[in-house]
Amino acid sequence: MGRFRAYAVASTLAAGSVVWYAAATRKQFFTTTVYLSTSKLAIALLSNFALLLLLLVARLLSRLFLGKLSLTERERVEDNMKFAIPETCLALTIFREELSTRVVALFATVLVCKFFHWVVECRVEHLETTAAGAVRRLDHLRICALLASLLLVDVGCLSVFGLLTLERGPSVLILFGFEYALMAITVLATFARYVLYLIGRRFEGGRWHNRSLYAMLIEVCCDLVRLAVYLLYFGIIFSFYGMPLPIIRDLWQSFASLNRRMREFIEYRRISRQMHERFPDATNDELADVDCIICREPMEEGKKLPCGHIFHFFCLRSWLEQQQTCPMCRADVRADAPAGGAGGGGGDGAGELDV
Repeated sequence: MGRFRAYAVASTLAAGSVVWYAAATRKQFFTTTVYLSTSKLAIALLSNFALLLLLLVARLLSRLFLGKLSLTERERVEDNMKFAIPETCLALTIFREELSTRVVALFATVLVCKFFHWVVECRVEHLETTAAGAVRRLDHLRICALLASLLLVDVGCLSVFGLLTLERGPSVLILFGFEYALMAITVLATFARYVLYLIGRRFEGGRWHNRSLYAMLIEVCCDLVRLAVYLLYFGIIFSFYGMPLPIIRDLWQSFASLNRRMREFIEYRRISRQMHERFPDATNDELADVDCIICREPMEEGKKLPCGHIFHFFCLRSWLEQQQTCPMCRADVRADAPAGGAGGGGGDGAGELDV
């Protein structure tokens, strides 16, 4: 807070000084305006002051929609900003002949929008691990209002940049339209996860055993659409500007992320079809004085892994949606691994979710 105040004061004094100098030496309004719009020093100081105003608006909106940011949210923003700024600057090198003050302003606006996307995504993740009684109605109202506002901004900017590109031809606006398209995908995925959270609250004890599976499907769909957007962007840039080397890394990461999630989902489906056959029911003697390490609650019935550890059926299934290893000893429990024993109960497909 102290550093931002110092930056705000210094920026305001610098901008005020250059305006005063121009007015004092040029005397007339027209010549003063010409000096301020042509002097590199004046442009730099006034652009910095415009950035300060943008940051102040962002802080005001943050207080309105988000309240006080948590330490986790601030760390998320700082970590993402370290990658977002260099990546966007690198992408701007494709349009280096079109760089101008307007492009810098659009770049700063995109960063501010990304800030709100990162924070609301982090806040929804926090809700998923927070007791229902600890979440105020105001928190839900703020999240809904922010998600709706961000989606409106993303779709609006994407539409404007798309129409301008169709009318005037390819330009740097393609990059900013692409950025807003990716942010719109993130908002829709975050909203879908928020809806899953609200649905899960209606279940007894807040436990919806299929919730994490639907969350996995959302992530797969999100990565699929994101990859399609990257391919479209790559094709457009390649057609008009040549090989877009700065975005090849992002394209590959998007493909790798989708490939990883698809393999995890397919592997989970293979295991879930055979849970009753592969993992026998634990006996009463084995369940005596044993708590499920996943949910930390006593067990009246459970499934026994090949390594000998026992867990609730639904707890184990939720765990296997994310990792195909034992939660305690990390032993491999994939479908192609040796089975730990014959099935001890349940009919065919009882461990499988019908999607």
